[in-house]
Amino acid sequence: MPETLHPQWQQWVLENLVAGATRGEVEEQLVAEGIDASLATTAVATLHQSPAFAVIRRLFLRGEALELMLRLRRDHRAHAERPIERIPLPSAADFERTYLQPGEPVILTDLVPRSRAYGRWSHAYFAEAHADVQVEVCMRRQSHRRPDADWRDLTETMSMREVIGHLATPHVGNDVYMIGKNGALHRPKLRAELDDVDLPAAYFGTTPPHRDTGLWIGAAGTHTPLHHDGNSAILMQFFGSKRFRMIPPESTALLDASDGVFSQWDPPEEREAEPLAPYREFVLEAGEALLLPAGWWHQVRALEPSISLTLTELAPGMDCSWYRPGTRLRGRPSPMRGGTPKLAPVAKR
Repeated sequence: MPETLHPQWQQWVLENLVAGATRGEVEEQLVAEGIDASLATTAVATLHQSPAFAVIRRLFLRGEALELMLRLRRDHRAHAERPIERIPLPSAADFERTYLQPGEPVILTDLVPRSRAYGRWSHAYFAEAHADVQVEVCMRRQSHRRPDADWRDLTETMSMREVIGHLATPHVGNDVYMIGKNGALHRPKLRAELDDVDLPAAYFGTTPPHRDTGLWIGAAGTHTPLHHDGNSAILMQFFGSKRFRMIPPESTALLDASDGVFSQWDPPEEREAEPLAPYREFVLEAGEALLLPAGWWHQVRALEPSISLTLTELAPGMDCSWYRPGTRLRGRPSPMRGGTPKLAPVAKR
């Protein structure tokens, strides 16, 4: 049987031809890696003349053009970058036109204080008022490599009294966290707490948004790594403070580093001299609410014991739930200028 190029080398050849390397350059590199010159010439010619190559090349060029558009948008935003605004609640029309539709984060300073729950919600309050209510909580997060992506594997059911007891343990940090996916507000006793949360109908509609409302209760040090959401959301901070780091969705570096909706890069505690992507950093204080537009990458760290509420059900016509790029991206192959892979050069069959 004649020799044939190993499938991994075939992939490498296609990646480099699509990225613009000439057939001669690719053949030369294959020979330098120990592949027979005749086999290299035949394999490269076959792949280059394949009908699939023309389709792949066309899609690649379209992707390059879209990436240039993203870079243009990113550079425009960078030149106009300003601190995230802190403003009183505007009219719903102004909010939608100025912040929601353009996808611009904003901190609302007087949405949370309108609620009777503000000033009452605390760890001690939930431990006393809902002591025996069974809730789901993520445990052993600190020792897990991807606690937020694999949250189902870490979920345990216990009473609210037990949850708050765990959170009161010194140095618990990120190990125990009652996250928004816990469905706590589906439970009748806890759902009643929403009656004391003032949600303006012009923003949230006339039906209480129980289904997609998340209750987050954690200790100082809880950490959600860099990720993006497909829905725009409003996060209401009722107790404690959280530090946010946010990056616009047009960051191509983060698209390349995506792992589903999460990023393979998470900004470290100490600022890097040259981060993978520049970010805006701020602290959301108790009593403030934050618009998290769909697609914005964000990392969250609680600076104090905290309680937050997230709402993704906005008034009809104000939602954004179509953004799903990170669910399919798994990084982009390196072009030939970055060197060749150390693969088995030839496989016989």
